[in-house]
Amino acid sequence: RGESDLYKAVLRPQCLDLTDPYQPQIVEGVRLTAFLQDHNYCQSVGYRFGAAAYSTDVWDLDRAAIEALQGVRRWVVDGGGYHNAQNPVHATLEKIYEFNKDVGAEEVYITHLPRNIDYQTLKKELPPGFFPAFDGLRLAC
Repeated sequence: RGESDLYKAVLRPQCLDLTDPYQPQIVEGVRLTAFLQDHNYCQSVGYRFGAAAYSTDVWDLDRAAIEALQGVRRWVVDGGGYHNAQNPVHATLEKIYEFNKDVGAEEVYITHLPRNIDYQTLKKELPPGFFPAFDGLRLAC
């Protein structure tokens, strides 16, 4: 697609080989492992970078995705469902807590939050090791 005045390109696009998404690959010198996620109406792709992982647009994770995530220390994950089990495309906090029992991340950053979620309220609500993500958050891998 062409560049528009509204959205200027800041990165050069790279294509991932998703014929076997769970195999590590190197893109621009960065080693990553892609894994498939259930976004309910379609699949999305999560990424693992060594001891860190990023999972947005996720409603559910199958066994293969959980195994791809096992051993990460930091995990940024979609919590857009908050406490609404009727959300058709985003995980609830309750699901994330269950996922992390198997994943075992020491730090879990909840992202993709609805606009009506107050940062301080969520911060107080989350159990130890869970944190609300925010714009500009920087994490070391």
